[in-house]
Amino acid sequence: MFKYLNSKLLGIYFSEQSRWVHWIPVGLIFGISAYFSLSSEPGIFFYTSLIFLGISTVIHTIKNPHYGLISYIIIGFCVGFCIIGTHIHLNKTKMFEAVQKSKNINGCVESIENHPYKDDNTYRIILSKITIDKIPYATKLRLNISKQLAEDFQIQDQLTIAARIYPIPMPSSLYGYFARRSAFLQGIGGTISIDNLLHHEKTKTRPFTHYRHTLTQKLLSNLVEPYGAIASALVTGDRSYIPHKLRQSFIDAGLAHILAISGLHLTLITGLVFLLLRRFMCLWPIFSMRFPVKKVSACLAVIASTFYMAIANFGIPVQRSFIMISLAMLAVCLDRTAFSMRSLALAAFTVLLFSPESLLSASFQLSFAAVLGLLAFYESAWPTLQEKIFQNSSNFLGIKKILWALFGIFMTTLIASLATTPYSIAFFQRFTAQSILGNLLAIPLVSVLVMPLGLLVYFHCFSVEVILFSGYGKKA
Repeated sequence: MFKYLNSKLLGIYFSEQSRWVHWIPVGLIFGISAYFSLSSEPGIFFYTSLIFLGISTVIHTIKNPHYGLISYIIIGFCVGFCIIGTHIHLNKTKMFEAVQKSKNINGCVESIENHPYKDDNTYRIILSKITIDKIPYATKLRLNISKQLAEDFQIQDQLTIAARIYPIPMPSSLYGYFARRSAFLQGIGGTISIDNLLHHEKTKTRPFTHYRHTLTQKLLSNLVEPYGAIASALVTGDRSYIPHKLRQSFIDAGLAHILAISGLHLTLITGLVFLLLRRFMCLWPIFSMRFPVKKVSACLAVIASTFYMAIANFGIPVQRSFIMISLAMLAVCLDRTAFSMRSLALAAFTVLLFSPESLLSASFQLSFAAVLGLLAFYESAWPTLQEKIFQNSSNFLGIKKILWALFGIFMTTLIASLATTPYSIAFFQRFTAQSILGNLLAIPLVSVLVMPLGLLVYFHCFSVEVILFSGYGKKA
């Protein structure tokens, strides 16, 4: 019996040899988690030992490839631990420990948004390039001001204020939200309470973040409340203007993920651009006869998704989706399989390599858990279901495809909900049982109606900004 099981397990083990490399991101996750579980900073001897262990494991794997799975996990662990340690060591953010009174603070406006947990007349501003009493500090400061005062500010404006600085508190309980650590990883050293605005210098340069803020304000001003807030959440990713009651309603219905720009939104936008460009190019015979329309459309769709990712402020789910979409479009250009588990592993490796601290965020864990569950389901069980149910059923009045599409939405929602439920309970202490029914009704509306119209709004506003920026609008 043991011999039979042993042979079966070995057969499964070696049959998955081509997928062993997928476990490198798992090792990265173990290494980053191990670092944050330590009570003190490890010394240089520990890092040197990990580097030596990683190099030895690589050499051993080359000579003995049969131990590849364990070796990949060990290599990932060493790389992940060293990356997060280096990242924390290079972070020179000044964290204030006590209240600083009567300080003249000069800074540059980095972002402007509505305070998500206070009334609608309170705005939150992040100041960067800080000098306090003419002494530069490697930190950012968070400032809460009134709506009337925030309307006069723009991105990259220079402010000089008289204010008090308050430290960011430690968690009140052992397992509470670690706000101070989160602020440190974002480069924010404290919060300030403004006493007096001494000087306000408007900037003439307009970075890309300015157009994101301008687009958000246009949506808020042109649409009736609260539809403008929802539109800004879907188009620019700024959810801070959504009223608390409406946000809670989305959470209770299990539709909170629709308000956060994620893989769903980026995939819809990229797929829509790809489909429209391909159809339009096919209507141009001179071009379609000379060039591969499908591959040209794939390249242009990646460019469109890059702009949308920049507008969405480079969130972790957006980064993951962009990497996977880029790999899918590259597969289209190379006539290969579009989606696979390897693309997810490469996306996780890339995100953790450049921002290892994102592992602690709910967006990272929920996004990758959902996609991992969906890929595992559609690679294994979906072909069998499609063969037994779809191909062997009768097509009465042509509704078989419609029913199959609804079944696909139902299964996608079910698998994604099951995969993310443990993380949702851990982060938000809640479980929404009606999310499957809510997503079954909402996802088709978002896919067919909401996001295509949002794409038109984005192109319209972007074209207006280009015209004004080029000077033609002023001449007219």
